[in-house]
Order: sequence, then structure tokens, then C-alpha cells
Amino acid sequence: MENVFGFEFPPGIVGDYAKEIKQRIIQQMKPADLFIDSCFLREITPELKKFLQQPRRRSRLFLWSGPDWDYTYWHKPVKQYIDKFNPYHIGNSSEDEYYFSFWLSWVRTHLDSFTNFDCFDISDSPKIFMNLNRKPHQHRINLVSELYLNNLQNDGYISLGCDKNVDIDYLNLPVPITLNNDITNIEGDKNVYGDAGGITNDISTLGCPDKWNNHFLNIVSETTTGSQDQGVFISEKTFKPIIGKRPFMVLGDYNLYKKLHDWGIDTFDDILGDGYKEKSPLDRVEWIINTVKELKSHKNLPILLYKLKPRLDNNLKVLMEVALDNELKLDSLI
Repeated sequence: MENVFGFEFPPGIVGDYAKEIKQRIIQQMKPADLFIDSCFLREITPELKKFLQQPRRRSRLFLWSGPDWDYTYWHKPVKQYIDKFNPYHIGNSSEDEYYFSFWLSWVRTHLDSFTNFDCFDISDSPKIFMNLNRKPHQHRINLVSELYLNNLQNDGYISLGCDKNVDIDYLNLPVPITLNNDITNIEGDKNVYGDAGGITNDISTLGCPDKWNNHFLNIVSETTTGSQDQGVFISEKTFKPIIGKRPFMVLGDYNLYKKLHDWGIDTFDDILGDGYKEKSPLDRVEWIINTVKELKSHKNLPILLYKLKPRLDNNLKVLMEVALDNELKLDSLI
């Protein structure tokens, strides 16, 4: 299409769904409107210039970010160039009017695959936390390193992938860190690049039920911690503990908790604190580590989890209500 530019996810469980969502938005455009998928948009190419410089009469430019974040927020030359055309950022936008969560739509559509076991069949002596990481982004390496430096690695389930094709400082971690008897998400693995040390791309389940029911706190290492005032990216990673009914802490975009609170999600500040308010991701890592240490001294985490059950149940109820509103908004997004 002459008025559509940008990245297309490869065919597969994510790519097919992303294409369907994108088409529902494109169908709302006027003939003179332009649409750019911002995923992996890192540089000003001749093709991008040609696309933006075509004749426009009272047209609008929509900059879409769905399964991934809006790359123009992190690549200033691209953002400065595109800003000349007064784009509307849609998807992971800082403006509520144009905000749509691809991954919230995803988990609503695939809810059955996330809820195929009783997540309150809790073991008597659960591990304190679970922190699963696939791609070795720097904030994830920092967090896992601190867990190891504070001798907490045996108190939870930890994974961290590696990329042999990129020079990365893993801070002396024994990567790849993998789980014993982990599941394999075949469909999810078809929609990723590289193997990250053999760690599966589990985008549609809570993982191994025995492990899920043997942990109290879910520590989410989101895709990015990058955006401050420019949008917010929330993936299925954050929605998993809400669906799986666990208290959670998220190392992600600074605005992520504000979005959760706006939706009405309980973030258990009375138990976990509010260190998410710290601007620095490293300070938020310290908050997470200190919280895990405090939970380590708790005498009976299963009883605490059962006490939290009404709040956890309500979180899932609220999330599904928000997910429905999110879905209804899609066909009138622009």
C-alpha cells in the first residue's frame, strides 16, 4: 500500500495477530492519511524520506507501535525528522486518546492458554520469587547480577539468555541461566530472532505449572526501561502475574505503574513498597532486592498469598474489564 510504511512481523502466532490489528487501524484512515510502523525504525533511510515527502493534502501521519515499543522515542534523529510532519503516536502512546495495548488485546484473546491450571495449588514452602528473562538487555543483567551478588539465586527461579553474536558484559553471570524441566513454546519461538541461549519465547502460558505454584512474588523484567514521559510499553510479561494471581514487581518503563494505577490495578504497595517511583532503573533494582530480602524473613508466604487472594482475584477481574475496553476502542482509534 502506498500510504503504509515500515516493518512487518514474519508470519506466525504474533505476526498474524499483529497484521490483523494493524489492518483494523489502517481501515479507519482517510485516503490521504499516511501510516508508519515504528518497530525497528532506527534511521532515516531514502525510502522513509520518499514516503514522507509524497504530496499530502490535509492528510494525517500515524506512527504505530504495537508488539514492540515506539523506536522513534529512542532514536533522536529519526524523531526530530518525523516530528516535522506532526505525527499522531498511536499504540504505546503517552496520549490516552491514542493509547492501545497490543499485548493486553493478546492476553485477552489467548486467556485460555494462560489459565489452564489452578494457580492456587500452592506448595507448602514456595520459593520467594520468580524472575524469568530471555533477551539479555542491560537492565535484566543488572537485576540478575544483584540477585546473585546478594546470594538470592537459590531463593527463586531465575533465567537469563545470552547472545553470542553481540559483545555484552554479563557481569560474570553464568549465562545462559536456564530452568530445569522448562516448557518449550514452539509457536512463540517461531516469532523471534536468535535462540537466546535456548530459552523459549513463552508468550502464551504461565510456564511450568509446578514452578508457577512454587513461587510467591513475580519479578517482571520488562522489554524496556527507556521511556520517561514519552509513552509506555507494557508486554505480556506484566500481565502474566495478574492473570496467574501473584504479587508482582516490575522493572520497566517509568510510566508503567501509573498506567496500571489508572486502570485500577492493585500493586500491593502496602507489602512491596513504592520504589517504582524512583526514576533510575538501578534504584528500582535496589528496591526489588531489598523487598526480596524482607520477604525472605517472612514465616509463612503461603498464608500471606491466601490472604491476598481477594485482591488478586479482583486484579484479574479489573484487567479483563480494561482489556474489553481496550478492544472496543480499537475500531475507533483514529
